[in-house]
Amino acid sequence: MITVDHMRCAKKTASAVQQLVAAKPTCEYEPMAHSDPDDPRLRPVTAAAASVKRAEQALKARRDTLAEAVAEAIRAGVRPSAIVKKTGYSAESIRQMARAQGIDPLKPPTVTSIARLRELQGNDES
Repeated sequence: MITVDHMRCAKKTASAVQQLVAAKPTCEYEPMAHSDPDDPRLRPVTAAAASVKRAEQALKARRDTLAEAVAEAIRAGVRPSAIVKKTGYSAESIRQMARAQGIDPLKPPTVTSIARLRELQGNDES
């Protein structure tokens, strides 16, 4: 059921004195409608919102399952590049899934990457 509030208006055109004296304040716009939470027309909206929430929870569970499967495959010796080719996920996504499951980088940092890191850290301190 929709109820109408005549005392509210998006544009306040009545002065405070007019609002006190007049039974209904003058307004250029229609009164604002307020929705009743038990309105049967809202049931499809609440059902759809609940469905989306359930789908999001199911998607999170499936992503966790995927991350576990990726981690198991890497532990079994499968190269991340093979997982990228098979799944279509980016290398960065596979790397993030592996790190989230506690898998360390497969190869240690190179001398060049360590030198670049030190160079960047030196620039940050200046």
